[in-house]
Amino acid sequence: MDVMNYIGSCHQCQIHAPRLPKLPIEEMEAISKPFERVAIGIVGPLPMTRNKNQYILTLMDCGTRWPECSALRQITSSAVANELFIMFTRLGVPKKLSDNGQQLVSKIIKETFRLLGISQETSAPYHPQSNGIIERFNGSLKQILRKLVEDNPASWDSFLPAVLFAYRDVQNAFTGSAPSV
Repeated sequence: MDVMNYIGSCHQCQIHAPRLPKLPIEEMEAISKPFERVAIGIVGPLPMTRNKNQYILTLMDCGTRWPECSALRQITSSAVANELFIMFTRLGVPKKLSDNGQQLVSKIIKETFRLLGISQETSAPYHPQSNGIIERFNGSLKQILRKLVEDNPASWDSFLPAVLFAYRDVQNAFTGSAPSV
């Protein structure tokens, strides 16, 4: 029996073998203007704040890497849809790439996007790498907040504006400039 046949018939080898992608990675179409394509995600639950917030809705422009955040009390579809609408009134209506969270693919979100003329492109479920832009930002956001609120974890929402300000002013390795430039 050769090695390939052995590995192919070995139950433990099949369970622990790295999974290869079934489809080739598709190239993203070029982005022609800011906020044409954004990635969205949800961070939490976090310690409840004085304002009763436990979650953060995050949004990042895929072209400029400009981040936006909103603290949320709950992550119902209607709460998320309402907060996204508020963000869109400030930033403009984009194409969408969501993290495929339950709240981001609900009927309410789909109807909101339809009414606004947004084309929703969902990422692969349980595969955070397919929405890596927002997942990396969410990881950085949590790490920074953890350091800032070490003595008072329930105050994280008061630090969001300062964290966003700092993040926007740092050069991004991908774009070569800070999102604020």
